[in-house]
Amino acid sequence: MNDVQESLLRWIPLLPLLAAAVHGLMIGVIRRPAQRWLVIALSCGSVIASFLVASICFFQLAGLEGEGRALVDNLYT
Repeated sequence: MNDVQESLLRWIPLLPLLAAAVHGLMIGVIRRPAQRWLVIALSCGSVIASFLVASICFFQLAGLEGEGRALVDNLYT
């Protein structure tokens, strides 16, 4: 197992969830729709950033030896 990417793994699902939370807060709490460019930047940007983080983790995982081929992120013990 490899704990090197511990902090990166949690960002893969967290980035799109944070963008959805921002959208929800803007509509639910502020009661104003965001400007179109901001919605596009948050929605597409979070998914693209999540893909880039996943790609970094994938290539680091591919570089590991057969037995140690696992990336672990211990969020809670």
